[in-house]
Amino acid sequence: MTDLDLLLHLPLDEIHGTALYDTTDARRNGVVHAAATLTDPEFGLCLELTGNRDCYVELPVLGDVAAASEALTLMMWIKPMALEKNLCLLQMPDPFAGPDRIWAFSLKRLADGELMLLAFDGVTAKGSGISDSIYDVRIKTRDFEWVHVAWVRARNGDVRAYLNGIAASDLQSQRSNFEWQSAAPAGIDATKQPGMLARSTPVSEQIGEAFAGRMAQFRVYKRALSAEEINWDMEADRPVAYRYRITHPLDFVLENRDADPTLFMDDHPDGQKMYLRVQNVSSAELHLAPLPADAPNADNCHFELTFRPGAIAPGELAKITLEGNPPDWKVGYKTWTSPTDGDSLYLLCTKPGPIPKAGLILGLEHVQADFRYGTRSTLVDFGYRNLQSGGGETVAGGTQQNLNLVNHLGRRNIPLHVGFAGSNVLLNNSGRSQTPLRLRVTNVVPDQALFDDARPRPGSGVMRFDANSQFILSFDEAEGTDWALTTPDKLGAIEVRYDKGKVGEQSPMAQRIAGSQQKPWQWLLDLADFQLEPGEYLEIRLDNVSATGAYGHSNLYLDYRNIPGYWDGRFTCVIDKAPFAWVDNRVGIGVTPPSAELDVKGTIKADNLFISRRPPLSPMQLEAGWQIADEQKPQYMVDALGMVHLFGQAFYQLPTNWPEKEEWLRKWQNCLTLPGLCAPGPNRQLRFPNRVQCVIAGSPTPTQIWSLLYLNGDPLRSASLGVSINSVFSQAMLNAMYQVHVFLDGITYPVAG
Repeated sequence: MTDLDLLLHLPLDEIHGTALYDTTDARRNGVVHAAATLTDPEFGLCLELTGNRDCYVELPVLGDVAAASEALTLMMWIKPMALEKNLCLLQMPDPFAGPDRIWAFSLKRLADGELMLLAFDGVTAKGSGISDSIYDVRIKTRDFEWVHVAWVRARNGDVRAYLNGIAASDLQSQRSNFEWQSAAPAGIDATKQPGMLARSTPVSEQIGEAFAGRMAQFRVYKRALSAEEINWDMEADRPVAYRYRITHPLDFVLENRDADPTLFMDDHPDGQKMYLRVQNVSSAELHLAPLPADAPNADNCHFELTFRPGAIAPGELAKITLEGNPPDWKVGYKTWTSPTDGDSLYLLCTKPGPIPKAGLILGLEHVQADFRYGTRSTLVDFGYRNLQSGGGETVAGGTQQNLNLVNHLGRRNIPLHVGFAGSNVLLNNSGRSQTPLRLRVTNVVPDQALFDDARPRPGSGVMRFDANSQFILSFDEAEGTDWALTTPDKLGAIEVRYDKGKVGEQSPMAQRIAGSQQKPWQWLLDLADFQLEPGEYLEIRLDNVSATGAYGHSNLYLDYRNIPGYWDGRFTCVIDKAPFAWVDNRVGIGVTPPSAELDVKGTIKADNLFISRRPPLSPMQLEAGWQIADEQKPQYMVDALGMVHLFGQAFYQLPTNWPEKEEWLRKWQNCLTLPGLCAPGPNRQLRFPNRVQCVIAGSPTPTQIWSLLYLNGDPLRSASLGVSINSVFSQAMLNAMYQVHVFLDGITYPVAG
């Protein structure tokens, strides 16, 4: 139920334009100036102030509604930066005095690291004397640490201050007088002016400079709240993380040497070394209470680790010891007796004392995972008891952690190839378009043994999966990043089907596991009773895949679990987030799926643009004696720009008689004719060097350098291709067999205009 005496509540966690909304029914909103909200790792959303005088919060005018009350209570959470001078937290009109009086509250850090809270009471007129009440409220705190501050201001001028719910009346206080120089002209009615968070109007070193740090949950009540009520609000305004730390002052992590919460199933006789890290996450001191140095058990211990049944291999719990056998610690255990029970490991410190601020690290040796149930995740419970706070109160509690049990039995490298079938390119248009992707997992074990040995016996090289075997598909996923594939809501729309060979609409669908802040979206592919012969592949089709963020690469991950004979592992495939898409041999720029070989959405700008359908190829006419070389028929085509393109080869077998051979070589010989409108023009000749070659028949070795091919035009608008070699062969070549080859590929010339 809303407290009717609550005049103003600004959570300071959300800005609407320049407004900071008031949650009370009165809707007395504040106005933000040059400040912004951010997410604090401990407190969540809050307001950050830079320390500049133009960065502050303008409060609504409360003079009329506050003047009728007998007292006001003001409170908020703050996280100051390192302090060297006074920082002003709040200035507001004094509703209980004349129109020229104000209040101000500031914070100062002393040389020993303690905080001093200051309260000011004075007039706004320049040069006027004021009296200030300074309450030396001291509390140990660190830089960048959240602190709760509160003031109760009575009509008679009394002020009570609180730091973290501790009343200032129990601590030191003093009073002093000074003068300030006000920036406000005389005659201004302060009660009609708005208050300010994070700065003051008068330029006074006594009040302080503009506040630098973070603020949250500002409240004003029109009555004097009791210390108990102030603590209620203080606790209610704490974020979840703060409330958790109050309830759970100890945190822990159980991890391997790579700082990963993973226990490998490798069946090593010595087991694995794990590290238990215990951290005091509260601001209070915690002590390990003295206990009997007997065998540790559920009552006589400080810490207890409890594993679910089937996590630790049978008979291995008793073998777990502490690294180095430290003399101040003892280990005990209890095995599970029912499915609702667990394997418990008890840790007892025989040398009581405070838990260090840096935490405790205990190495657990000979931890052996139970491999009978394959790779999976389990929970580890951490209990703490027989602890004491600095004030002597008993502290006990517990928390949990996920522990991954990962298969490391068999061979390390699995003979699978994973890659995209077709394109790995996604059109990146802020997630508006979806493109299918196809992934293939191929068994790359050869079906032929090395050195041309006989084929192995039937069944060898087959990849067999069992009831625990799984593929797990996931993507790069993180909110507000450019390297992630897309946003979590669009990832959740992806559908995955898989099958041996081609995927169809009747193929099995992968199980989709909902994502969370701790775990990304995943798709599980059940591989029970599945197998891949050498060369066979599993196809995975992903539908409704979209991309957002910046152009570039993002990763797709395929984890494989519990494959008989192999370690667990992961394949990483790169997805290209691009301004175009490539689907079924078609390219779409800004659009997908493309409806043509090239589909462009938007304007095309080009220095030169040629668009044409390729005309058909036309045959050339071979002259007498010329033959087609290697089925490469001489052909030509004319494009839309009037360019002639030649393709193919031809050859001539020279006679064996020397006089005839010599006569052929000395004469001009036409070899091909291009009919139709293909001539370069009347009486025009084009030369194409390195297009004619003489070779000894049956030998790849040329007997002379390349010769020229000539193109001649005639009045009939046709063109003829001819060779002129003009070579004199020696007497030693009289009986040799020769061939003359003509090569046309790559010849281009303009048709006569």
